[in-house]
Amino acid sequence: MVLSLKINEIFPVPPKLDRLEIFTGVWDVKGTIGLYGSATNIIGTWSSARVSSGWGLRANLKINFDNLGYYEQDDLIGYDPQTSGFQVFGVTNLGTQYLFNGLWQEEPCIVLERYGSQDGKKFFDRILIKDITDKNFRINENHEVEGKQVLTAELSLARLVK
Repeated sequence: MVLSLKINEIFPVPPKLDRLEIFTGVWDVKGTIGLYGSATNIIGTWSSARVSSGWGLRANLKINFDNLGYYEQDDLIGYDPQTSGFQVFGVTNLGTQYLFNGLWQEEPCIVLERYGSQDGKKFFDRILIKDITDKNFRINENHEVEGKQVLTAELSLARLVK
């Protein structure tokens, strides 16, 4: 028996995934990151492309911190049609890995959150991606450990290449 249907006909990409298209390309990154109350400026690039026939997005962040050096992060963003949500799995050159769950909120905004325990301490991370247009967007990140804020990030991204 020969199947006459193609994979993308059997498993069509949901229209909601078209929202990810706005993030594809190369972006200039500028902003500040605060760690335990001390802030530093950052500059870098964020690049992303659709993967798995449109079912997800691959992203790479490279930034330089004033006086701290180079940071790199790779993310794989997948879509869950059962929840209409996103999962973001990432690894960094700090030896860390993470998994965020996210939802599109009021357009155009994405909220990513994760809860967990590290070294016996409870943590909560929240990333807000907002003011999304085809030319720029902003990211706000907060990381709390045992209810105390230990990391904040205020980033602005501007498109360099589609």
